[in-house]
Amino acid sequence: MYKIYINENLLMLADSPDKSKISDGEIFSQPYFGKPKYILNLVDRCEKRTGLAPMLLYHTDLEVLWSDFQSLFKLIDAAGGLVRDSAGQLLFIYRRGFWDLPKGKVDRGETIPQAALREVQEETGLKAVLGHEAAITLHTYRTKKGKRVLKTTYWFHMSCDHPNQLQLQREEDIEEALWLTDKWQEQDLPTPLYRSIRDMLIQTVM
Repeated sequence: MYKIYINENLLMLADSPDKSKISDGEIFSQPYFGKPKYILNLVDRCEKRTGLAPMLLYHTDLEVLWSDFQSLFKLIDAAGGLVRDSAGQLLFIYRRGFWDLPKGKVDRGETIPQAALREVQEETGLKAVLGHEAAITLHTYRTKKGKRVLKTTYWFHMSCDHPNQLQLQREEDIEEALWLTDKWQEQDLPTPLYRSIRDMLIQTVM
């Protein structure tokens, strides 16, 4: 299954209409008949409204569905970190009206883990130690020229022994940072927080 976040709405692509493994409450479920234009209509709907019920689009050949979905977007890879200090606290950054985790685009010629470490250091000033991969998230957005982008972000667990060396990258509109206690529950997560980040943390860390 693929989970894509579009304007804070959730669109899931699957190989069957089985909802037994999904815990998102009411779900709009629809088969895919091989017409990318139908996918585009769903994307348009998500872009124009927030707060929609999760949508499940299914096809017996999931990779055909995924390929058709990707064909509608420019594809970008990004990488970032779930950075913890020696006390186990998790680092959040605040930019452009939302709490987020440090991340950024993968540059040409670098590996995804290298990009994750570089972006964390550039955005926070911290030299983190790379751990294992935590999760992968998918979200879409529009460029200033209106082009649709599908971003795949690879997240890694990271550790940092010197949290006092935090230096936020102001030119990337990062205004504030927060270390969240290692005993956090879902209600403790800072708000507003991107839905893709929230869901990823609940499923990966809790």
